[in-house]
Amino acid sequence: MFLFGLFLTIGFSPQSLIFQFAVDQITPFITYAAIIVLIVLLYFVYDSIYSPLRDLNQGLKANGTIGLIALVMATVGGIYALVNVGGIILLIMAVVFWKVSLRFR
Repeated sequence: MFLFGLFLTIGFSPQSLIFQFAVDQITPFITYAAIIVLIVLLYFVYDSIYSPLRDLNQGLKANGTIGLIALVMATVGGIYALVNVGGIILLIMAVVFWKVSLRFR
């Protein structure tokens, strides 16, 4: 306790010194981990945004406007499927629109 009192009087805390040393040693690893997490998140965002847009573009090229409407309705139906009965109805309508677009292709 004598050393604790002496360090408090001087304004020096061994605990803060040890903690600061540990933080200084770990900081580069935390930075690398944050960069890796950012890269992984960018991959998932890229995959979750690019793939549906690519599918919409292919649906538009293959089946025209009716196919695009069917894909958008399927997307909105997928969002609302677990929340509202309207989501299931939208999914059924999307299948019907898709079949119609294939018929007129």
